[in-house]
Amino acid sequence: MIAIKLFRQRIVLFHRPNRAGLLCLLLCIGLGAAMVQADSPNQAGLVVAYGDTVVTRCVEFTEDEISSYELLDRSGLDLNADLTGGQGAAICRIDGQGCSYPKDDCFCQCQDEPCIFWSYWHLDGDDWQFSNRGASNSKVSDGEVEGWVWGERSADGSGEEPPVRQFDEICAAPPTATPTLPFTSTPPPTDTPTATSTPEPTDTPTPIATPVIHRFSADQTTITAGQSVLLNWELSDAEAAFLSYNGQEEGVVSPGNKTVAPTASTVYTLIARNEGGESSMEVAITVDESPLPAATATAAASATPAPVLAAVVEPTTPPAPAPDEPVIRFSTAASTLPVGSCTNINWSVQQADALFLDDAPVALQGAQQICPPQTQTFRLRAVYPGGEKLTELTLTVTADLSLPADAPTSAPAAVEVSPQAEPPSATSIAAVVAPIAQQATPIGPRRFTVSTVNDENESSSLWWIGGVVAAIGLFVVAPLTLIMVGWILWWVKGNQQGRAR
Repeated sequence: MIAIKLFRQRIVLFHRPNRAGLLCLLLCIGLGAAMVQADSPNQAGLVVAYGDTVVTRCVEFTEDEISSYELLDRSGLDLNADLTGGQGAAICRIDGQGCSYPKDDCFCQCQDEPCIFWSYWHLDGDDWQFSNRGASNSKVSDGEVEGWVWGERSADGSGEEPPVRQFDEICAAPPTATPTLPFTSTPPPTDTPTATSTPEPTDTPTPIATPVIHRFSADQTTITAGQSVLLNWELSDAEAAFLSYNGQEEGVVSPGNKTVAPTASTVYTLIARNEGGESSMEVAITVDESPLPAATATAAASATPAPVLAAVVEPTTPPAPAPDEPVIRFSTAASTLPVGSCTNINWSVQQADALFLDDAPVALQGAQQICPPQTQTFRLRAVYPGGEKLTELTLTVTADLSLPADAPTSAPAAVEVSPQAEPPSATSIAAVVAPIAQQATPIGPRRFTVSTVNDENESSSLWWIGGVVAAIGLFVVAPLTLIMVGWILWWVKGNQQGRAR
C-alpha cells in the first residue's frame, strides 16, 4: 500500500506544470522575439506610377538612412539616370518608361510644352508632397514612402500625383507565430486495441510549365547603317526575362520595348526563365551596306572613249547666300527660387553647328537640373557658319525662408531669338563674322565670367572713402589752413607797425 501511494504521488507531480519553468520559457520567447526585431533591417516603401500602371516595392537597408536614388537602385526596377551633371543624378527612365540616356536626352519629352518627366514625391500622412530636390540630395529613413510619377507637370507645380499607398500596405509585416505551451495527454486504456493507420497515397508533383512568349517583333527587319529599330515583346509565367545580343544579356520586363541601332546585322534573342525551364524567341535585323556613291557608277561609263570637245565652259558659281541666324529657345521651369531649391533649364536651338552652355559643349536640344546657391546668369552660345549668337538667362535666388521648400515657384521665364525678331537687346548679343572662302572658320568656346553686384559692399565702400576724406580734411587740411591764415595776419600786422614808425 505504501508503495502504491508513493507511485501515485510521483504521477501527480509529473503531470503538475512547473510554474517557474513556464515563466522562464515565456521570458526566453520574448527575449528571442526582441532580438529578432532588433536585428531586423530598416524598410522604406516605393510607389512608381506611369499611365494606368502602379508598381510598389518594399526596400530593405541596414543603414540609418539612404538617398532616394539608392532606394530606386535597390528596388530591382529598370533604372536609367544621367550621373554626369554637377547637381546629382537626373532620373531618365524607370521600369522601362521614360527616356534612354545617353542615346536620348534625359529630358527628351520636356523640350517644349507639355513638359513630361519623372517627378519626385514624399508621402506625408495621407498627402503627397512634391520635392524640388534631386534624388541624390534627398534622404529616406525607416518607415517612409517615396513616390515617382511619369507625367506632365506645369511650372506652377500642378500635375499628376502618385496613388496613396501607406507603408503598412507596401511593407506588410509577416505574421508572428504564437508559441504553443507543452501539455500532457492521457494515454489510452491498454485494453483498447489501437487501430493501424493506412498510409495515404503520395501525390505526384505536377510539372511546372515553361514561360510563354506571346510576342517578340520589330517594326522593321532590314535597315541601313545609322537607322534604329523598335523591338516589342510580351510574355507570361516567367520569373526572369533577358534580351541577349552581341554576347551580352540585359534584364527586361514584360510587356516592354527597346530601341536599338545596330551597326551590323544582329540577332536579338528574348529569353524567359522559371523553375520549369526556359523559352526563347529570336528576331534577326539585317543591316544593308551604304549605297555606292554616284561617282563610282559614272566611272565605268567614262571608260568608253568620248568625243573630244573643242572647249568646255563651266558655269559661274553664284555667291552663296548669307547663312541664317540660329533660332534659340532658352527657358527655365522657375525664374525665382528660394535658397536650397532646384529647377530645370531647357533649351532648343535650330540652324547651329555647335552649342555651349557656360563654355561647356551641350546638345542642340536638352535640359539640365540646377540648384544655384545664389542669383546666377546662364549663357547659351550658338555657333553657326556666319558667326555666333549669345543668349542669357538669369535665375534669381531669394533668401525668403518663410516659403516652404515644396512651394510652387513663379511662372517660367523664356527667351526666344529668331531671325525675324527685332535687333537683339541686352540679353541677346549677336557677333557676326564675315565668312572666308564660303566656309565658316571654327570658333572655340569663349570664356565668360559671372559677376554679381552687392549693394551692401558698395555702400560700405562709399562710407569708407568718405571717412578717409573727412579724416584727411580734419587732421591735415584744417591745421595747414589755420597756420597759413595766422602767418598772413602776422605779416600784415608787422607791415602796419613799420609804416606807423
